[in-house]
Amino acid sequence: MSLTFLSNSTILNYLRSENVNLNFFYKLLWKHVFIVEIIKLFITESETKKTGFFQRLWESVTTGSKSDEAKKRAIDYARTWSDEFWLKTEYRIKSIESDLETKIANELGIEFKAVKIGGEISSSTSEKTIFDVKTKAETIISQLQANDLTTLLDLLSEHIFNGIQRKFYIVIDDLDKEWVSRQVVYDLIASMIEVIKEFQTKFKGVKIIISLRENLQMKVFSGTSHRGGQREKFSPLFLDLNWKEKELRMMIDLRIQNSTNKELKLDKIFDKKPSENFIFSYIVERTFLRPRDIISFFNRIFDMTIEKSLIQLNLVKQAEIKYSIERLNAIEDEWSENYGEITKITSFFHNMYDGFNLRNIKEDGFAELLVEIDFINYFKGDLYDSCQKWKTAKSDNLNFRVFLSEILEILYRIGIIGVKRKPTTPVEYYYNELSPCNKSDFLGDIKIYIHKAFHSVLRINTRPYE
Repeated sequence: MSLTFLSNSTILNYLRSENVNLNFFYKLLWKHVFIVEIIKLFITESETKKTGFFQRLWESVTTGSKSDEAKKRAIDYARTWSDEFWLKTEYRIKSIESDLETKIANELGIEFKAVKIGGEISSSTSEKTIFDVKTKAETIISQLQANDLTTLLDLLSEHIFNGIQRKFYIVIDDLDKEWVSRQVVYDLIASMIEVIKEFQTKFKGVKIIISLRENLQMKVFSGTSHRGGQREKFSPLFLDLNWKEKELRMMIDLRIQNSTNKELKLDKIFDKKPSENFIFSYIVERTFLRPRDIISFFNRIFDMTIEKSLIQLNLVKQAEIKYSIERLNAIEDEWSENYGEITKITSFFHNMYDGFNLRNIKEDGFAELLVEIDFINYFKGDLYDSCQKWKTAKSDNLNFRVFLSEILEILYRIGIIGVKRKPTTPVEYYYNELSPCNKSDFLGDIKIYIHKAFHSVLRINTRPYE
């Protein structure tokens, strides 16, 4: 679905400009969407089942002599939307947004008319008026169908989705795509997660699953660009997806079989010198143990093996050149919302020995930050803050070490580097770390390693630093 109209909404843009808390409104939208979706799953787009469904709900609140008016209103609310059950989700959300606009217009009167014609009421009214507008708007939002939705949730969990005989799933993916503008995306995802937590406690047979990349999760819970809750509060909801080498091999095997009518597998197309396991492990070591990385590498390998009978190690190394460039660009794309143009801060790694520590890195490698006036504007978030702080501070060795530890923590977080804390411990990357790593670790005497995915593009010297 696409919700870009929420970014273009006159009323919502106005309310955001006046710092009105829209979290409740976004939660209301998600509750409405999820309720409609699970009812659609239950009645399977059948008008007959839809009629029976509402009859069953109605009977649950009208049995005997007692009648619950609040529950009747909740059912009427669902019935009001029932004619639109089969319409696209964005249409239903647009209807709620229009309802909000009407109520705000009726309440604010002349002030809202100024907004509709592009006027700036904030520049021509007193702070008290602005406060009154904000208070009225937040009151309207808090009353907007909230009681009916809450009651309907209770009714559905008690009388319809109260067992596990039938299970219903809503799966949400592609939240990193352009389904809504960056202006509101983090607020919408944060409010969605809050609603999912609420649904989990109410419904036994309903599960809502979202796929959320690490960079998005960090933005959603950063507390700087939205009104979402703390990550710790929601940590029981999260399950990190981790892949093992064996599972990645199975996936590639299945993809090869599928494209060759089950005639080929990895053990048939890998050269036996060195062993097929060695070649596959060589490939895996240059990934973050994620499907997207290994698929990308194999695509480059297959480009090199046209008219070849076997995949040899020298072909893999040739494919690695293009793959390594693509990986570094992909990392920048993946984290650009968080940190900006990351590749502009990795140039100091070029021709570096693998396995170094802070004292091996010189300030000269960051000369552009100090010399070029606009260079720092390529960065965002923590990366921008660290560079700005170091650039404006007194340039001494201590400040540089602190700055460097902050930069290395960011590069560790996104996977470009790994750390070896002690001579007896393995090299750890973000996806296989033994314990959390932060900037204070980089101030110690630890060894730093460039991830093998970037050895080619950064021309890393693979001999240990001497």
